[in-house]
Amino acid sequence: MVGSPAYFARHPKPKHPRDLLAHECVGHRLGSGALYHWEFDENSNDFAIAVPSRLITNDTQVTLRLARDGVALAVFFEAHVRAELQSGQLVRVLKDYCSPFPGFHLYYPSRAQTPLKLRALADFLRKRKRRTK
Repeated sequence: MVGSPAYFARHPKPKHPRDLLAHECVGHRLGSGALYHWEFDENSNDFAIAVPSRLITNDTQVTLRLARDGVALAVFFEAHVRAELQSGQLVRVLKDYCSPFPGFHLYYPSRAQTPLKLRALADFLRKRKRRTK
C-alpha cells in the first residue's frame, strides 16, 4: 500500500486497513471483471477490504502515476515500486498488515502427459527462479 508525500500532506496516513474506508484509493479491475479487494493479514488472520474507488483501472502504469501524483493510495507488489520507494516518490503504509507474497505457482494435471509447450514454460520458470535466488 503506497501513497505520495503530496497525498499524505493532505490526508493522515492510515494506521489500520479499516482506515482506508476514509481515503481515496485506486481500484483495480481483474480480468474477470471483478474489483480486486485489498488483502491484509492481522494476527495470522487474512481478510480483504473493498476500498472506496472513484478511479478504477487495470493498467499498473496508470495506477502508478495516480499514486505518484498524489491522487490516491494504491496497492502494488513491492518489486514494482521499489525505485519510487527508494527515491521517496512513494511512501509505504500498513506494512505490518501486508504479508510477503509467496510467489506464483504453476499447477497442471499430470507430468506424464504434459504438453511440450507447457513443459518448456515450466522448465523456463524453474531456471529463472534458480537464477534470481
